[in-house]
Parts: sequence; structure tokens; C-alpha cells
Amino acid sequence: MELKNESIIVDKGMFYCCSEEIEVKGIAQRNISSTILGREGFFQVQISGTGVVILECDVPKEEIIECDINEDEVLKVDGNFAIARTSGVNFSVTKSDKSLFGSAINGEGFLNTFSGQGKVWIAPTQPIYQKMMIHSFVSSNNSMNNSTPHQKR
Repeated sequence: MELKNESIIVDKGMFYCCSEEIEVKGIAQRNISSTILGREGFFQVQISGTGVVILECDVPKEEIIECDINEDEVLKVDGNFAIARTSGVNFSVTKSDKSLFGSAINGEGFLNTFSGQGKVWIAPTQPIYQKMMIHSFVSSNNSMNNSTPHQKR
């Protein structure tokens, strides 16, 4: 990804490397809901400046959806599918219904909520790739564990 005097915030584990002109720093979550319920931890990585950034993601670039949101819009995402956002976008976790009872009944519970001005990148197929990687890892470990060493006679 090439940044042109921009600032983005990425999920933990995504940042790989960048050109010298880019500033990389950890930033604290802005509110308690995103820290506790957002599954991103206390800090995320903010990448700022002009230059090239290499990000690592399980999902091919073609499958990532770039959503533009305006100041008066709110984007609500069920699950941890949003992988990055521009710094002008605020992240919080909100109830899916007006009441906790309604949130519990509709099955959604809480939603990752983005507001402000900027872009949010969403990787809706990420859980599929994660399951494939886990299945591949388990299969390779099972095949290694099931092989028997050659015995000398």
C-alpha cells in the first residue's frame, strides 16, 4: 500500500515493514468498549506519512472491500472483519439493539462501529482463510504424528 501524507490504523499483526519516511507507532484505544469488546487489545498500530507500507493479511487484496464513510455516516460491522481504517475514523463497540435484552434476542450482541470521515477496509472472507490455515496445520501435524519411524532389524 502506498500512503501519500496519510495515516492509517491497522489490526495487530498486520504491519510487516515500510519505507524509511513512514512513522509507525502504537496508539491506545480511545474508549473502553473498543478495548474490552473489540478484540483488538489496548493498542493498535498507526502508520503515518508518505511512502510504501507492506501489510500482511490472510485475505487476498481482491477480496478486501474499501468502504468510504462520511462525517454523518456510521458503519456497523458484525464481527472482526474490519482490518484497517484511516485515522479520521473512530472505532467503538455498540449494542446491536437499543436494549441489552434486544441485543441478546436478535443474536448479534455487539457490533464494531465506525464513524467519522475516511475509509474502512473490510475482509469478509477472513474467517474462511483462518479455518483453512487451522485445518491445514492440524492435518500436517496429524500426518507427522501418524508416521512411524523406520525400525532397524
